[in-house]
Amino acid sequence: MTARAEFIEGRSILATAMRGRIIESITGHSTMQLIFSVIVLNKYFDDESATPSLRRFYLSNPNYIINNTNFSPVVETWKGRFSRAALDRGIKISNEQPDWCHIVEKILKLKFNDRTTSKNEKACSNDRTTISIDKNRSSSRPSSGTSNGSTFLTEFQKASFEAKYENMAQEKMWEVEEGVFVEKKMYEYGITLPYEHGVHSFILNVADPCWEKVFTESQLKKIKMHNLKPLPPLQQELKDFFKSFKNLTDVDQIWEVAEKAHFHPVKQFDLDFSKRMILDIVSSYRWGHVYRTAVSGGERDLIMLIWRAIDMCFQNLQVDALRSDQQTLAGSAGCNENRLCDDGHIKPKVSACKPDLILKKEQMEYGASENGGADEAGIGSKELIEKYIKLPKKLKDMALRLAADLDNEEKKIRKLQIIGILNTHLRMSSVVLDMPAGYVCRITPLVEQKVGATLEESFYKNYLRFLEQIIRLKSIVKDSIDVVTGANDDDDDDSDTEDLTGYLPLINSKTKIIIPSALNTDTTKKRKLDDFYLIQISSIFLCITKPTTASKNTITVKLPIAGKNKKT
Repeated sequence: MTARAEFIEGRSILATAMRGRIIESITGHSTMQLIFSVIVLNKYFDDESATPSLRRFYLSNPNYIINNTNFSPVVETWKGRFSRAALDRGIKISNEQPDWCHIVEKILKLKFNDRTTSKNEKACSNDRTTISIDKNRSSSRPSSGTSNGSTFLTEFQKASFEAKYENMAQEKMWEVEEGVFVEKKMYEYGITLPYEHGVHSFILNVADPCWEKVFTESQLKKIKMHNLKPLPPLQQELKDFFKSFKNLTDVDQIWEVAEKAHFHPVKQFDLDFSKRMILDIVSSYRWGHVYRTAVSGGERDLIMLIWRAIDMCFQNLQVDALRSDQQTLAGSAGCNENRLCDDGHIKPKVSACKPDLILKKEQMEYGASENGGADEAGIGSKELIEKYIKLPKKLKDMALRLAADLDNEEKKIRKLQIIGILNTHLRMSSVVLDMPAGYVCRITPLVEQKVGATLEESFYKNYLRFLEQIIRLKSIVKDSIDVVTGANDDDDDDSDTEDLTGYLPLINSKTKIIIPSALNTDTTKKRKLDDFYLIQISSIFLCITKPTTASKNTITVKLPIAGKNKKT
């Protein structure tokens, strides 16, 4: 099709729309803008080899939608244009959609000269966005239900990141090779990123491929292995018990092997716990409960059926597994670290994130968990955000609170390990956070475990290995508890050279290091009404602008009706 033919076809579609066959859902677009949209869409249909979809159209030309969208019902406008163009060509299309949240964010950045958007503007789904504007309240970090995409760094956060780096003493940094400091390389990488990343909290996840661009292969190997503690071994009796289920796929056989075993509930807690969990899950397999829950159940259903084994495993340590929708004490302390101002003013207290599970013993926290019901093969927004940002920051908050309880004594905090668990559908991804050297917190992942939906998948290689891993994680928690309580402390508390009940020592004889806190969301920047907000209620986008001077208590709302403004 020639360019002239495409132009005529586009003009024909516009003429049809003007006659009333098609009603454009927004009137803010020029005639030429609509004509060229038809031309570009037709060219895309000609070049597309797979089934056409809006997502594939966006990926083939990501700047086109962003540069050719005025304030309108963005989703409905482009759905309408795409479906009408396909209908006129007689082409069957897929309903696969692009990430509309990301597109709207790009439009805002383009239209408002890179103004920082409110974090609440990211609380949206593909077709519906809900944004609350409240001048009197702000939360320290995004809650688990609002952050479905990357978060732009504010100037406050950038300044905070730089200040924390400037406060580091070079002699205490992690020198992985001569003249190569890990913190410096992380800082240089962090200042190039516009979005929040673990690096802005000086958290290094060794599974993140970004570090391959920052460090050499030999440097990365040293970073991964330095002061890495081996996983606690399983007791031989437990290994033998698990091996007795090898190659068994029949429900009755598995039940008989487990039922015949007898273990002391105190002296052999891990064995008794494993037996109880096996009998419980086998009963669910018998009646197809695991499969039905995997197909149609949600996050809470999976917790009650499968992941509650995590809660039960820690009972003998007297560690409470809390799922009561509460913020962590460590997170609250981190969010409010600068609550007392220099002038004596006390800032309002802000709330921290609430993980799905907190492992707590005597007001100290040793681990956290996040859960998700949907499995998107490891690339879902929720899973990625929780895996690389939210969960690591929570674990770091916990580690720093334990470090403070140990008076930041470097020898002891190098022994601390905090566990994190990410349960997504039938998969469990576990990580361990430690502080191996310098000011860096390192995240090391464990082998991912999967629970089978049926017994056709190996019970021994799936569910029993899941039990093995949580028992090992419990051993890590126990080691950290021993560090905090001084159970394995070699120091002599009765030394005559130290008065443990008197004044704080004027000269510290022990080496200490204060690890910088995780990055907090900017709570100092108040929202202003002269900022622009793009809001979608149902299928209508509203653009909120600055109120008029005659009525300071009103907000001008531009409705998607030509020439109409309404004050509300």
